[in-house]
Amino acid sequence: MTVESIENLKESPGLVVLSYVRSLVALPLVVLWTFGYGSAAILTLLLVPSNRVRDFIYRTWGKGCCALYGLDIEVRGAGNFPRPGTTGVIGLFNHSSNFDIPIVHTAINGSVRWGAKVELFKIPIFGSILKSMGVLPIARANREEVFKVYEQSIPRVQKGECFMLAPEGTRKDGQQIHPFKTGPFIFAIQAQAPIVPVVICGAWRVQSKGQILPCWGRWHHKIVVEVLPPIATAGLSLDQRPIVQDKAFRLMSDTFAALQREIH
Repeated sequence: MTVESIENLKESPGLVVLSYVRSLVALPLVVLWTFGYGSAAILTLLLVPSNRVRDFIYRTWGKGCCALYGLDIEVRGAGNFPRPGTTGVIGLFNHSSNFDIPIVHTAINGSVRWGAKVELFKIPIFGSILKSMGVLPIARANREEVFKVYEQSIPRVQKGECFMLAPEGTRKDGQQIHPFKTGPFIFAIQAQAPIVPVVICGAWRVQSKGQILPCWGRWHHKIVVEVLPPIATAGLSLDQRPIVQDKAFRLMSDTFAALQREIH
């Protein structure tokens, strides 16, 4: 029996059945919320092209998505993330769920931007939403193009925007922190921006890779988001990238393992 099956036994059969109903009802509502609110956001940002407006849109969208599924999100170390419009940082998060982005926006009140695979920008309406919200197009198969996008985004970081990137590269199984890729660390050092690790524990059960319906078979979902102290990059050169990368990996791995022991 899997760990997930064992944990399902802790919930009453009635709640498990209700979770199926909620999953079926909430998914189209999330889609409508995303496309409807996103379309309104495009028009709003054409009239008021402000990062404060963009931050508000991100945060309210994320809270709406999480509220539809009743996610129980606990935030720790929120003060380690800079307030909107103050200091630009490169945030790192462990990526195990389609809900990582709304979870982060619910947990963190910051000027958070994202990177997304370039293929998503080709989806009608959704691609326009991504562009209007300042998302970075990441061509995973073209390393040089990725670094070019990062280099072009350095002025945005220096103006106070915070880019949240997945150093693991793509969604993983959520059972551990997987080896990091170099891109986010090169970006941070070139921008001379602090790195803020954000560890998410419990999100993979909401909607893991390959799972179509969120929260299927579970009514209660406890998620802990822990924001770790910044790792300075000021004055560092790319030769010191491996040291910074190893430090971030160890901090996030140790924190994730501790959270796993605590909430499971």
